[in-house]
Amino acid sequence: MTLPPLQHQLAEKLLTEFCARRSPPELRDKIRVEFAIKGNRVTITENRPYFLDPHQWTTTKVAVLDYDAKAATWELFCFDRNERRMPYHDTGPTADLAALISEVDADPTAIFWG
Repeated sequence: MTLPPLQHQLAEKLLTEFCARRSPPELRDKIRVEFAIKGNRVTITENRPYFLDPHQWTTTKVAVLDYDAKAATWELFCFDRNERRMPYHDTGPTADLAALISEVDADPTAIFWG
């Protein structure tokens, strides 16, 4: 299932702004925060040069936002140290995508950015 067009546009807008804030131009050769939309899922990643070969980049999953079309809500997921996806318990399903992105940005539990 794919995101409804309005949700896709909203996700693109909010996450493009979020990633630009988290990846200032002067640091993009050292760190990039990016997102990908696939189906009804948005994955946020942190990318850094591999220390043994700076021409290669490593990718770490930061968060996943899943959209439930029937309920018209988003749900936030985080990852453990083995990159296993798990529900983020400090928020529940919500129609407010911006609030979930703000939660990832603020990271009050240090699960997203450490």
